[in-house]
Amino acid sequence: MGKQAPKMSARVVNAIRNLREAHGSTSKEIMNYIMSQCNVPETTVQRQVFFKG
Repeated sequence: MGKQAPKMSARVVNAIRNLREAHGSTSKEIMNYIMSQCNVPETTVQRQVFFKG
């Protein structure tokens, strides 16, 4: 088996930690960070982060 990618929740936490915004990061900033660090399409990030119930 190959190496598994981290879960989206772990990616979001990592993005928030690395963005280091004093007043928090916006969802758009988090999404842009995840897309810049991983080879993940925008629609996948939106579906997994913003539309999860």
